[in-house]
Amino acid sequence: MSFYVTDIDSVALQIGNGAPKPVTWKDVRDSLQSRYERFGDSVTVVARIHPKARYMALVDLVDEFNLAKTTRFSIDRYTTWDDSLLRTAGFRTAGPVGLPTPEEAEGDTPGEL
Repeated sequence: MSFYVTDIDSVALQIGNGAPKPVTWKDVRDSLQSRYERFGDSVTVVARIHPKARYMALVDLVDEFNLAKTTRFSIDRYTTWDDSLLRTAGFRTAGPVGLPTPEEAEGDTPGEL
């Protein structure tokens, strides 16, 4: 389960290898709670936040994780691959200029974003 927050603070949800779908903040909580009810504490969530997204969007997302009792989540770097994935799914994005490639993101040291 992956959540993406774009540069304009829109939120997308991707389950498995499916296409990302736009969701509202209420949908975020509902999706997390239904996964928790079905799978318990074994659900791992990845959040990818565009570097130009508002800081409050990150805080709101983590708040939703906490409210839905999500204990396993990772905040990962938003890369050119994520931008392309969202564009292909019909999301408006600013484009990949200035974003790291997946290879560049893998070379980061732990704790750096």
